[in-house]
Amino acid sequence: TPDGGAYWPDQLTFYSDAIGGAEWSPDGKTILFRKDHDGDEHEQLYLLPENGGQVDTLTNNPKAIFAGQFAPDGRSIIYTSNERNEPYFYCYRLDLTSRKRTLLFQSDNQNGLIGISPNNRWLFVERDSGNANGYVYVVDLDAPLARRIPRLLTPHSDDASFSGFTISPDSRTLYFFTDEDREFTTRAELRFQDRDARIIFRDSVPHDVDQDIFSRDGKVEVITRNVDGVSQLTIYDVVTGQTLRGPQLPESGFITNLQVSG
Repeated sequence: TPDGGAYWPDQLTFYSDAIGGAEWSPDGKTILFRKDHDGDEHEQLYLLPENGGQVDTLTNNPKAIFAGQFAPDGRSIIYTSNERNEPYFYCYRLDLTSRKRTLLFQSDNQNGLIGISPNNRWLFVERDSGNANGYVYVVDLDAPLARRIPRLLTPHSDDASFSGFTISPDSRTLYFFTDEDREFTTRAELRFQDRDARIIFRDSVPHDVDQDIFSRDGKVEVITRNVDGVSQLTIYDVVTGQTLRGPQLPESGFITNLQVSG
C-alpha cells in the first residue's frame, strides 16, 4: 500500500454465485450489492452490514433484473428493474425504513440509471445506441408522473461516450468525462438546470481519463488517466482547480475501483 502497510482483505460473502457489484452506504455502515442465482443473469439487490453478518434481501423476483445505488442521503435505494415490462427498465425508489416502493420514471426504452441529485429532484438516465455511442437525459421528479419527460442533455451527431458521472452537492452541475468531438476522453461538466447549457470541457490533456470521482462534499476531485498503459493519479481542489498533493504510487500498474473516503 502507499503508506507501506500490508493488509489482508476480509471476505464478507460466501456465495457460489459471483457478486455483480457493490457500493458503500453514505454513512459507511452498510454495503449494497447485487448477484444472480446459478448464472441466470437476473441480478437481485441485497444489503450487508459493514463487517458482514445477516444479509438483507431487498428484491426477490427471479424473472426480473435489478440494478441500483444508494440515494445521497442513504435513506433509500434508487434502482432500475424490468419487472413490469421485460424489454424495458423503469426507475424506482425503495425506502429502506418503510420498504415502500415508488415508481419514479417509466418509458419504453433501455434506461440505465446514472443517479439522483442530492435534493431528490433530478433523476439522470443514459441510453446506449451501440458502437460506444450514448445519450444522457435528466428527468424532473417535481413533475407529475405522467409528465416526467426526459430531457436530452448531450445531443451530438457523431458517436460519443459519457462516463464517470457525479452530481454536485448543490444539485446544479453534472460532472463526467467524454470523448465527444475529441480524440481523448476529457473531464467535462454541464449546468443541467439551464435548458440552453452546453458541455464545458475542463481540460485538454492528451491522455484518456478513465476514472473521475469526488469527495462527498464536492470539494476534492480525484482522477486517473491512462498514460502509456500506466495509471496517473491527479487530485484537484474543485473550487480553485489547483492540483493537490497525493500519495506516492508505484511507477507501473493500473488503478481500478478508485474510491475517496469522506
